[in-house]
Amino acid sequence: MNINESQPIQNIPAPKGILTTQMAILLGSIIIALGLFFGLMANSGSSSAVGGPGWTKAIAALDLNKKKFEQCLADNKYEARVTSDIQAGQIAGVSGTPSSFVIGTNGTQYRINGAQPVEAVRAIIENAIAGKASSDAQVTLAPINAQDHVLGASTAPITIIEYSDLECPFCIRFHTTQETIMKEYAGKIKWVHRHFPLDFHPDAKPYAYAAECAAEIGGNDAFWKMIDYIFKNQPLKS
Repeated sequence: MNINESQPIQNIPAPKGILTTQMAILLGSIIIALGLFFGLMANSGSSSAVGGPGWTKAIAALDLNKKKFEQCLADNKYEARVTSDIQAGQIAGVSGTPSSFVIGTNGTQYRINGAQPVEAVRAIIENAIAGKASSDAQVTLAPINAQDHVLGASTAPITIIEYSDLECPFCIRFHTTQETIMKEYAGKIKWVHRHFPLDFHPDAKPYAYAAECAAEIGGNDAFWKMIDYIFKNQPLKS
């Protein structure tokens, strides 16, 4: 007899020990769910990337109190602080890193997109010093406040506000550029670091929290030393 659409096909029980399609789908779904769960658990801790010999060396290099540093991270004290920086960056139109804003003597803003070379940054600084017109959009930047980390004289006429991700390879490159610029224009520039950890860099937020904890223990100088150490010694887990 021919089987047609009007005649139901009998379900034949699967032999014992044989995985049916339905069972395979169910098992696969369970495995995926477990993988997502444990992945979230692994990334949920703010200090998940902070541990191991690499961090022991960092703490020693900066002469930080190890117990206080670890307790600061465990308390997760700076999540709101970092989130505040991210939100301020988004309001200013930041979507990637590094993103920097140069504020000239007359308040005019000049944008540095990405890891520009020293020559390009130098040209922007010269325009800012001269008070030349800018073709860049003038955005809303959060004013410098007590929680900001500033390198350079507070009276410096030129300000660079940088939104940075401490795991970003382009930020690492630009950090070296910024150091060169700060030396060339000593006394004329103050450099403001703001956190902008990107979602696809799992260690970026823990690195930011570590920098804030370094500042809590050792002050502003320790903050800048910590981000410098992080940039030059990644990854710090091992």
